[in-house]
Amino acid sequence: MKDTHTQKCRPIQPTMKHNWSLEHAKLKARIELLQKTQRHFMGEDLDSLSLKELQNLEQQLDTALKHVRLRKDKELQDQNNTLSKQIKELEKDIPSHQQQNNETMPSFQFNIFNNP
Repeated sequence: MKDTHTQKCRPIQPTMKHNWSLEHAKLKARIELLQKTQRHFMGEDLDSLSLKELQNLEQQLDTALKHVRLRKDKELQDQNNTLSKQIKELEKDIPSHQQQNNETMPSFQFNIFNNP
């Protein structure tokens, strides 16, 4: 029992500390790169970019914009289809509503026209 507890609570070896430090440095650099890229996508900090980097950024933005427009168009088409179905359902109900109105309206209309 003591042996397993000792193994679990053993201090971190120097090589493991080095690996964690290296991993931390890599992750920190990755975060900084992602933040820099995000600023570029937002149109910020562009002065340091070369012409080739600007062209690459422009291409990425064009591609992203195409994806946004495709998604928007699909959403609009879906809404249009839903509304068209609703209109067709309402149009199916019109004859029955007209029939109901015709059944109640003739007496009303008759009274209007027959009153002097």
